[in-house]
Amino acid sequence: MNSDEWSWQWQAQCRSMDTEFFFTYDGEPRGARLRRERAAKHVCTPCPVQHECRSHAIAVGEHGVWGGTSEIDRRRLTHS
Repeated sequence: MNSDEWSWQWQAQCRSMDTEFFFTYDGEPRGARLRRERAAKHVCTPCPVQHECRSHAIAVGEHGVWGGTSEIDRRRLTHS
């Protein structure tokens, strides 16, 4: 992947945030995961590169919240 393919990330709303906010960890309780994912998705809502981010996550099978979608959300999008 060349640098142009990643250039959208410079405009990402989450660019300066702690990445742990967007990813689950082993043993994370379900309720805590759902609250964290909801908060992460909220960050994505006004993001100008939400579509590019989501497309990237679907294309490469990313884990965590990308483009306002969780892994489960993306699975549903690609299997519907």
